[in-house]
Order: sequence, then C-alpha cells, then structure tokens
Amino acid sequence: MNYPGLRLERHDDYLQITLDHGKVNAIDSILARSLRDAILATTEDESIRGVLLAGTPGRFSAGLDFRHMARSSMDEALEFWELYLGCLQAWIRYPRPTVAAITGYAPAGATTLALCCDHRVMGFHEKYRVGLHEFTIGLMVPQLMMDIYAYHLGDAKAWKYVQEAKLMTSEQGAAEGLVDQSVNLDDVLSVAESTLKRQLQLPSHSYAITKQYATRRLREVASRSMEDMLADIATFVKDPMTQQMMQMLAAG
Repeated sequence: MNYPGLRLERHDDYLQITLDHGKVNAIDSILARSLRDAILATTEDESIRGVLLAGTPGRFSAGLDFRHMARSSMDEALEFWELYLGCLQAWIRYPRPTVAAITGYAPAGATTLALCCDHRVMGFHEKYRVGLHEFTIGLMVPQLMMDIYAYHLGDAKAWKYVQEAKLMTSEQGAAEGLVDQSVNLDDVLSVAESTLKRQLQLPSHSYAITKQYATRRLREVASRSMEDMLADIATFVKDPMTQQMMQMLAAG
C-alpha cells in the first residue's frame, strides 16, 4: 500500500517509517493521513513487532503546516484536524514498541507525534528543538495535544511552558522528560535502532499487556470522542480573531 510522504522499510521483525514530505516534513492532511493509516495497518500485521519512526538527516518535521490550514476552507481545516488527531490516537494505541529517531527540528505537532512513541532519541544541535510554541502565532493548543504534553511534563509545567512558547534542545528535553536520549546527531538512527532491537527481545505479549497498564492515563486522554474534539476546534477556528490570524498566516 502507498503512503504519500512516507518511506517504509522492513527490517526483519520491525518496520522503519521515515518522514519524507517536502523540504521540512510539515504535517498537512496528506502526511497526517499516511501516518495514521500506516500505523493502523502495522497494528494488524503481527509479524511486525515494532516500529521506528524517523526523519531524514537534518529533518524530522517542522510541525503542523499552519499555512496550509490558513489557506483551507472550514471543512478542509476540520478534515485536517480529524486526520491529525486520529493519527495521534492510533500511535498511542499501537500495542508494540515504538521508537522515535528525532533527526532535526521537531516543534509543536512534531513534538506531540514523537511523544506518542515509547522512546525518543534526539540528536543534539543548537537549532533543533522540541516543545509547543503555538502561542508565538496566537493559536490554541487542542486538548489532545495539551493532554499528551501534560502527560509527560505534568500539568503545571506543561501549561507554564506553553505560555512561554518554550522550545528545548535535545539535552534540555532529556532533562525535562520529553526526550529519553540526547545523542550526537550522526548517531540518532543507530541508537534508536539499538533501543528498538533491545525492546524486541521481550515477548510481544508481555510487552503489550504491560504497555497497556503503564500508559493507561495516556490512552484515556486519547479516548475522547473525535466529534467532541472537532467541536472545540471548530469554535476556535470560527472566531473572528482566529480568522484574522489565519489570513495573516496565509499571506505570509
């Protein structure tokens, strides 16, 4: 099956999913759909015992493609959010090991995507950052994204950092729990592969059951109905100030 914006490579008993969508791997409707559908298909294939999510060298993802959304109709914008939020839900619910190899800049929606994985390896570079910085352009953080961020940081710290639009290097992210390993940029993929292979040594059934227990709160926040989540977003998108900001983004 074809997944536009992704490259899939089978390695023995795991699958490597590499983001390869334009210059900066910005997440639009095409990429969000592919990410959702690829992990759902992988869930059904029990011969695939784990997934490595990677960017291309120097690029993980620039996050959500807000300019694409700004030029979209209301129906198109809500379709995007349904695809992206559905993608996050699917990655959270995946029962087997997932490791993110963060090979470059990964703010906002890319941070949230990586946080849906069980383990995150990020390369150190002063320009490569993680965190939610939507407030820099005056946009809301949808509830599921906020809940995922707060699951890893704690409610108070997550809200503090969102207000500050704080972006962190791999070392800072590791200190805060957003990143599990900060490594040399050239070593990201090899370290991520070693980590996944180590997890795959465990019996799949034992891993899946324990993961379900350990990530119970995360799975709970991902269980909110899509209809309710989209209703909240629609209210925000229809607001006149939001429309004005979107027009400015579209013109930028």
